[in-house]
Amino acid sequence: MTRALVIAGITAALMVLCVLLKPYIYVKKLKIGLYWMVCVAGAAVMLICGCISLSDAWQGITAPTAVNPLKILALFISMTLISVFLGDAGFFDACADKVFRSAGGSQFKLFLT
Repeated sequence: MTRALVIAGITAALMVLCVLLKPYIYVKKLKIGLYWMVCVAGAAVMLICGCISLSDAWQGITAPTAVNPLKILALFISMTLISVFLGDAGFFDACADKVFRSAGGSQFKLFLT
């Protein structure tokens, strides 16, 4: 149990450090952030050290609860795709234009609408 807490603490500290420093790896023209790799490495170390079994990890990921990580990931990806498609179609530009026109040049109205 103590080993698991130490690994989780180190992983959390490295995660905070990565978020603050924003390190990246450049592969050709692709810029990849390292913050997610720290979490994956922490989980892998916990599995390798035997702090958690593979079946427990799988059960935690696929638990039939409201906070199911796979369901949350699917929701996040689907909302991201919808947002990208709406942005490409010009929906957000049209909404911004409509709000800007309805404010009539007034910053106060623009702030409230």
